[in-house]
Amino acid sequence: MSDLYPLVAPRVDAQGADLTQVSVQLAFNQLAGAVRIFLNQIAAGTVPSGPAGGDLSGTYPNPTVAAVHAVAGTIDGVVIGGVVPEPGTFTTLAGTSLFASGGAIPPVTATGTQIYNSPNPTIQFIDSIRSANNKNAYVQWGATVLAFGFANDTFTGFTNALTITGGQASGISGVTSTSGTGSWAHTGGFSATGGINSTSVGATTPSTGAFTSLSSTSGALNGTIGATTKNSGAFTTVTATTPIGVGSGGTGLSTLPAHAVLLGEGASSISSAAPSTAGFVLTDNGAAADPTFQALPTLTGRLIGVQRITATGTYTPTAGTNSVIVRLVGGGGGGGGVAATGASTGAAAAGGGSGAYAEVRLTSAFSGVTVTIGALGSGAAAGANQGATGGQSTFGSLITCPGGIGGVGAPASSATNAVTTTTAAAIATTTGTGLLLTPGSVGGLGVATGVTSVSSGFGGGSPFGPGAPGVMTTASGQASISLGSGGSGAAGANAAAQAGGNGAAGLCVVFEYS
Repeated sequence: MSDLYPLVAPRVDAQGADLTQVSVQLAFNQLAGAVRIFLNQIAAGTVPSGPAGGDLSGTYPNPTVAAVHAVAGTIDGVVIGGVVPEPGTFTTLAGTSLFASGGAIPPVTATGTQIYNSPNPTIQFIDSIRSANNKNAYVQWGATVLAFGFANDTFTGFTNALTITGGQASGISGVTSTSGTGSWAHTGGFSATGGINSTSVGATTPSTGAFTSLSSTSGALNGTIGATTKNSGAFTTVTATTPIGVGSGGTGLSTLPAHAVLLGEGASSISSAAPSTAGFVLTDNGAAADPTFQALPTLTGRLIGVQRITATGTYTPTAGTNSVIVRLVGGGGGGGGVAATGASTGAAAAGGGSGAYAEVRLTSAFSGVTVTIGALGSGAAAGANQGATGGQSTFGSLITCPGGIGGVGAPASSATNAVTTTTAAAIATTTGTGLLLTPGSVGGLGVATGVTSVSSGFGGGSPFGPGAPGVMTTASGQASISLGSGGSGAAGANAAAQAGGNGAAGLCVVFEYS
């Protein structure tokens, strides 16, 4: 870096000899001359002087630093606006806001925020310029008043929507404040409709405007107090003095009966149905009447029990039985026997018939009746003998079912087709409602063709099963295993006499209904 005003050091040369006083004096004289020349140049204005500019203010030679330009880089990793400011004090940050001091309200030229202090400190929030339905607003404060308002499109006129007085020193009632209590007044279009959601409206003086609806977040109040009711006194809790009607979402009642069921009554107050006896049910009484609690109705016609009776005795119905359906069959008849046969003869007896069958509905006089179960008809003894008839089954005097007829016995015969037949039991009878009444089934035919082929008759079948099957060789008849059915007849060819098979006893089944 070159010197603007260089000083040339004097040369002292003694040429190998000791310095003399004269040579030293000459050197200092040269130095003093150079300094003098430098000082004269400063006095002549060769250094900066006058007003400073750029980052400096004041005048040279002693200017003052007014600002520091930003330079690119980082300080401790923090970047502001893409550059890092040099050390210094920032008193103003540029933004989109405008600031005006004194004079008329500054004109509005763009959306955003405008700040000015004439006639009072004001902040304008500009949403749109000269347009319909704008949302331009302002906040203005003075010595004792804080105002929130709206402006016209050009911000040349204001409407005071809400003015709060009292300031921080005395506090504001009706608005959250931790500094004490004061007053709250409003002018303009402020409405209290739906705007108070508390059981406490102020500590001293509430708004004097019209209240059309008050509601409470705590549930202490939820309704309308008058149509245009005003309150001009102090109150801390608002309560309804009359029940709230159905049209306003209430019940129209001050209290409700405990454990009652609420009933809608159109526009009238809600009514209720109170329970009385435990176990009662709420019963629909039709579209024109309220439902009521009533005893559970008796359900009829439901099957509640079935009794199967195989031995003679007394019938005792299950509790709650109001009607019965009885299924009853008489005893089955025994099969017929056959005589002894020779070398050229054969014999085949008929089977026993089944007992008569009844299915009857009774609605009265059935309790405690004697039930008789018809005995089985025994098979015929060996020989051309008829089987015994089955016993008669009865349900008191209300139902009678005759037993099956025994099968007819067969003698020895050399005829080509010797056929043995029997007859059916009589039809069942009743004094009740007969659902099904039948005679007994006839036992099967016995057929013998000399000594070449013999086939006895089968037992007649009942509704509870088939009769005993016939035999197709020399043998006694078979016993029935189905209740109420007949035994089969015997058969023989060139053999000793054979006995018939036994029938089966009768049966009673009772279906019980509530």
